[in-house]
Amino acid sequence: DFLRKIKDMGYKIKLDTNGSFPERLKDLIDSGLIDYVAMDIKITPEKYSELVNYSVDIDKLEESIKLISGLENYEFRTTVIEGIHTQEEIRSMFNWLLSICPKPKKFVFQGFKNYGKFVDKSVKLKKDTSDCYLKSLRKSMKNSFDEVEIRV
Repeated sequence: DFLRKIKDMGYKIKLDTNGSFPERLKDLIDSGLIDYVAMDIKITPEKYSELVNYSVDIDKLEESIKLISGLENYEFRTTVIEGIHTQEEIRSMFNWLLSICPKPKKFVFQGFKNYGKFVDKSVKLKKDTSDCYLKSLRKSMKNSFDEVEIRV
């Protein structure tokens, strides 16, 4: 109801999601309430639950990826942490995405910034991701998507 009121006011709606609830996502898409979707892709399926520190249903993530990749306006994105997101890990993650949606439109790399509170205290020991590292990832992955962007 809230989203409908916003749409009726003439605003466009962007949804940020981790992809855990594809049925809700489908309902919003089917109702025409969403204009843009951004989905976080944290890491490869094998390491997902370990990274986020809770059990993740990979099938639901894949269902969300399929739904989103059928839209006109969307992006997938990863917050990159050096030491965790190696070139090989990113390549594996991209291969996983490409196996679900053969020609995705947009992927965004975001650099990790070490500020705020973290559930996992060991994250506090990580350093900010360098622009140079993000640029190297972008360069090595740019042919996999129509657009690969770095967001600061």
